Amino acid sequence: MYFESLNPSDWAAWVQAIAATAAIFFSARFGRKQSQTQYENSRKLQQEELRNKELVLTEAITEMMKNTDARVQYVKDNLSSREAIGDVVDKNKYFDLDCLTEVLGSLGQIPLQDIASSKVLRNVMHITSAVRQLEIQMEKALMEYRRLNADDFKTFLITIEQIKTCTTAIYSETNTYLNNLKEEASNC
Repeated sequence: MYFESLNPSDWAAWVQAIAATAAIFFSARFGRKQSQTQYENSRKLQQEELRNKELVLTEAITEMMKNTDARVQYVKDNLSSREAIGDVVDKNKYFDLDCLTEVLGSLGQIPLQDIASSKVLRNVMHITSAVRQLEIQMEKALMEYRRLNADDFKTFLITIEQIKTCTTAIYSETNTYLNNLKEEASNC
């Protein structure tokens, strides 16, 4: 046989060749394993960063929705009767006319493209629409309050109540989503 006729230096060359081949094989496997581990760690880190970004943004949005709900309550409390509207128009009672404009400005600053959840995005769109509607109705009631008949005034009060119900529900739903996000983040 071939191996029986080998001299010691040939044996050394064969052993060295086999050892080099094994070293190359194992270093390739180790390198591939290390590369896979680095990829997985990088992906986990990226997912964690996205989760943290979503959490921070959702916290800010939830706080805006809470403030929006409070502003709608302010409108509801201060424009709850024909007399209250008259007092505001006649300047017998202070009323922050810009309260909804400020809310809409804040809501307009939310980077919609960064919202990861379709539920939160939908809620931002709904609450913005509701506040716009309330602002229009409020301005109309303040400008035309002397000409509002009983039905128009009733419609105005119903609109305020419906929008208040809507903003409260949207805030509650978004807050629940935020609490679920926090729970998921604490479990990771």
